Amino acid sequence: MTPRHTHSAFLYYMAIIISSGLFSFAWLISLMQDVNAICGKQQFNITRNAITIWTLLIVQVVSIFYLIIHLGDPTPSGQEFHLFISSFTIITNLSLVFYIIVVIVRIYRDILMASGTPSHTKDILKIILLTFLMYLSLPYLQNKVNLLLEKR
Repeated sequence: MTPRHTHSAFLYYMAIIISSGLFSFAWLISLMQDVNAICGKQQFNITRNAITIWTLLIVQVVSIFYLIIHLGDPTPSGQEFHLFISSFTIITNLSLVFYIIVVIVRIYRDILMASGTPSHTKDILKIILLTFLMYLSLPYLQNKVNLLLEKR
């Protein structure tokens, strides 16, 4: 396994802000690669996770654009379909958020195991809360990953 170099949490977080959150998905994939390198085995199937995340994101964006384009469709059948697409968009969004939270919690758990630190429920809840606060969990996790990578 090739040694990975550390990443600047500050620069990555600035990229999230500049990209309106889109860079967070690329950062998440980078963190999965780092955890695989730290653990010396494949904890995460990067390809499967990337395809799942990007597919959910693309479906969500297409659904939102469809809703914007057809906003105010006066036909009754158009309104029913509009309601269906709205519901579909909400379900897709919740699925994406849930999937990301599960991946972030797994990354955190693997980082703790690699560092020999026990995991507590309050720590998991903190990571989930930080994720809801504009992905603040990512710089937190990156700093922990960087420490482990520097020790190698």
